[in-house]
Amino acid sequence: MEIYLESIASKIVNSAEKHWRQHGRVTNAVAAMLAYRSQKQPTLPENPTEQSSKSKFETLVYNAISAQRSVIKGNHGIKPKNISDLYLPIGMAPNQFDEALLIQLKNLGERRGDHVHQNSQVSLPKVRDPFSDELQDIEFLVREIEAFDLLASGLK
Repeated sequence: MEIYLESIASKIVNSAEKHWRQHGRVTNAVAAMLAYRSQKQPTLPENPTEQSSKSKFETLVYNAISAQRSVIKGNHGIKPKNISDLYLPIGMAPNQFDEALLIQLKNLGERRGDHVHQNSQVSLPKVRDPFSDELQDIEFLVREIEAFDLLASGLK
């Protein structure tokens, strides 16, 4: 699930960069990356023909894209904070996230963490019937991801 969510975010970043290179126009994704991933506000020169390469708009765009790619590459989870880091800076609006999806991802992330970090400890309250509980969770999660895909596919 983590790799899948990262790959969707990467596709959006790649599409936004491609659009920027081909048309020289900022998409919502590029604008969001500039807003969320800019390191600092650029300084304006006294003479507009003497702008430093670090302050040029093109450089700012590519730096923001690079910063978002680094975040995607360094992602290690599927909890709401991870989703926020992956998708808000590429133009997804807060009201586009389905709360049920975020809860399912959070629960799945916690269960995954429990298995990884406490693999030698098993307690009866944590044992679930894999043929009913887990299957229902996964089927629900797949439906939520399908809806999420439709929203994410509109970002560029």
